[in-house]
Amino acid sequence: MISSLEVRAHIRELFQQKMGVKLIAKQAGLDTSTVQYIMRDGVGAVRKQTADKILAVVMSDEWTPAVSVAQRKLFEVGLEGVALTVVAKETGLSIRNLSDIRRGLPSKIRRSTFDKIMAFDPKKFPRDKRVANVTRQLKKRFDDEQQNTPKVRINSKRHKVPV
Repeated sequence: MISSLEVRAHIRELFQQKMGVKLIAKQAGLDTSTVQYIMRDGVGAVRKQTADKILAVVMSDEWTPAVSVAQRKLFEVGLEGVALTVVAKETGLSIRNLSDIRRGLPSKIRRSTFDKIMAFDPKKFPRDKRVANVTRQLKKRFDDEQQNTPKVRINSKRHKVPV
């Protein structure tokens, strides 16, 4: 048995690189519950074989980033008031591609595209209030869709009718 501090620090580093528990566990050949268990603060020691497997996990190019993370970043950029055309110009990506990602249409995106979106800093650009207002509306609609709450309206007879 060895101390879990080094293993836990390595897992946190992988988390910062946007790797999830499932991917770490898959690459290490372990169960996800094992990785989650090691991340608990009360765990003091880990088997040497388990630690070696986790410490061998590195960020790979075959890793496919989650579209939802890039989607959320584009919403945040919009809330800062930066137009999608500015993001496209600065990152070298097409407006259509960025628009599709913001709507969550592709199921996967390239790692290079993901890195460009995540590296974009909206604070370097002037705020456009019109873009910010439109994006706030989109964010509200996105959050409503994420909650999966059925929307209803009350008709003239005071019955709830699905919209």
